Amino acid sequence: MGFKKTAAAIASLAFVSPSLASAQSVWEGNTSTSWGVGSNWSGSAVPIPSANVLISNGSLSFQPLIAMTESFTANRVSISAGKLDVRGNLTVLNGVQVTGTGTLAVFGDVIGNVSNFSSEVTGVRSAGGTIVGNVINGRTFSGFGEIRGTVDNLGGTLRSELGTLSVSRSVIGGTLEASSGSALALGANSRVEVLNRVGSSSIKTGEHSIEVAGDYLNSGFGTGSSFNARAGIVGTGPINANSAFQRLSGTGLFGGNGTAPTLDLGVMRLGDLATRQVTIHNEGMGTVLRGAVFGDGKAGHSVSGAESFAISPRASTSFNVGYAAVATGNITPSTVRIVNNFDNVADQALSVTGFVNNRAVAGIFKGGSLLAFDAFLGGYVFDFGAVAAGSVVSVNDFAIGNIASGPADLLSGMLGGAAGVFGLASPFNVVGLDAGRVSSNRFSMIFDTSNEGSFTGRLQFDGVGTNRSDLIGEARFANLHLRGSVVVPEPGSLALVITGGLGVLGVAMRRRRVTGTAWHRTQVPLLSKNPQGAVLFS
Repeated sequence: MGFKKTAAAIASLAFVSPSLASAQSVWEGNTSTSWGVGSNWSGSAVPIPSANVLISNGSLSFQPLIAMTESFTANRVSISAGKLDVRGNLTVLNGVQVTGTGTLAVFGDVIGNVSNFSSEVTGVRSAGGTIVGNVINGRTFSGFGEIRGTVDNLGGTLRSELGTLSVSRSVIGGTLEASSGSALALGANSRVEVLNRVGSSSIKTGEHSIEVAGDYLNSGFGTGSSFNARAGIVGTGPINANSAFQRLSGTGLFGGNGTAPTLDLGVMRLGDLATRQVTIHNEGMGTVLRGAVFGDGKAGHSVSGAESFAISPRASTSFNVGYAAVATGNITPSTVRIVNNFDNVADQALSVTGFVNNRAVAGIFKGGSLLAFDAFLGGYVFDFGAVAAGSVVSVNDFAIGNIASGPADLLSGMLGGAAGVFGLASPFNVVGLDAGRVSSNRFSMIFDTSNEGSFTGRLQFDGVGTNRSDLIGEARFANLHLRGSVVVPEPGSLALVITGGLGVLGVAMRRRRVTGTAWHRTQVPLLSKNPQGAVLFS
């Protein structure tokens, strides 16, 4: 029903002395539910305006009701059991107190403060009624209508149901909730422990703020890119956290405290799937942080985990950022957004960067040229040819190269040791060889000719690829397949070889006289040079 707040009513609330309220009227419900029938009250008299009214028997068949056309005044109304139903007007100079198992239903107007500490689930229910005064609520106040005053939720819940519940002043503490299909309208800035929007309800803030100390829940938040922090919120007033701060951390992540951090995936390798874990921290002291994580859908990029999150104070949760390396060079930049439910806690846009290399590939060179590769053997081939038994055979000017096309990892590694009659003159390794480069250091191969016959062997270069991200990964190894034969020369051939050797020795001695080069460093062929440069009788 309608209500007009007059100056006289305000004055009576402000200046009537509690000392005048000495009489006590106890509801007995002997005749009916009507407040205005004297036989329903102790002393068989309707309470006078200075009376303290006590409603304390929930077992009575008739509970008090003020009809729509009725208006009554009392000093104080205490409801410890049973129910008071106000459909007309009730003016209470020193307030209505609902305790125990008592309840108050307001369909009309209650002029005065109301305190609700009922043990019932809903101690006070409004069904289109108006309370002109402040409400102290320690349990649940629900319904629709109007509260023209402040609501002090001392651990209680103020809930709109079935219509619009308007509060002209602040709501302080407790839980502020809009149930599905209802609306909660606020006329001043409020500070609550929990704010909860349920189902299809709305919370009308106007231009007023709501500060949340504990948790802000909203059934319309959604997940991922559909997250909406203000689903069902009508107005421009901000919803702020009392104490929450969003921060990111992770390997390769920079600027995690700011709104535009960067995640550097570093140097990946073609064909790899790089994954990094990113942690969201709530650095606040009291407020739960809710939100969502989603990517921009760029090719090759992925985001998993934390499509929606709820992080308690001083706690964290994580999600994964992935990239499938399908092309070399700088990756296509991508943005991952981490959004939350508060207007005063900054969302973050995480930029994802990185670089893709080819893997390092080892190749074996001789005299500056890449050796022939035998696909069947799966490696490079060097043939010593036929050499004389008992000779010393050493072939030099071998090298390792990184034959990957750039950009590529740096090649490092070591060539394996002995392979039967074949071996290295000394250990050989390369470090940090860039793509397209051949090692400046060289190695020599030795062929042991102690025994006659045909021989094969294999040496392997075991390599790794490294890059500026300190990632160590596989490099393509390189096999060096060796073959050669040892023969015993016929006597005639041996004489020719010896004669030829002496001739070469004479030339070497003459050269020494001319150039000063040591003769014993000259290498003398025995039978013939093989096509790939094997030198005999070193």
